Amino acid sequence: MKGIKLDIIDKSNYFRGILLLIRKDFHISSPERDFVFRIGKALGFDREFIDDSIKDLLYNEYIEDNPPKFSDPEIAKSFIIDGLKMVSTDAALDPNELSFLTKTAENNSVSDIWFNEVLNTDYKVSFSSAGTENVNFEVANYI
Repeated sequence: MKGIKLDIIDKSNYFRGILLLIRKDFHISSPERDFVFRIGKALGFDREFIDDSIKDLLYNEYIEDNPPKFSDPEIAKSFIIDGLKMVSTDAALDPNELSFLTKTAENNSVSDIWFNEVLNTDYKVSFSSAGTENVNFEVANYI
């Protein structure tokens, strides 16, 4: 983890991956939207760009649905944990969300043992009326 910093390609892939993940259950909840705004801002993206990306997400059939590929498996692990935090805002993990995270792990040579351990960890995020201010993003370790 030490010494790894996200370059612009990893930041773009991270954000694109988060967007693809929230689209998997065909619904974007208010907490998910808030989560995406916060993580997008943490990655250095402009609020207008984030808003436009979310608006186009469900209806743009030309968005490639491939899981992200990162320059380092540690970044992929961070993405998977942040993804689990985000999808925990819904009542249950959608099978499409799980499939996407599994493919992301495979695409980035993340071990099955690590992935299964992480799946059994409770990443349920509690959202207060203030939103997601207290959510710690794993990606912050690489910015």
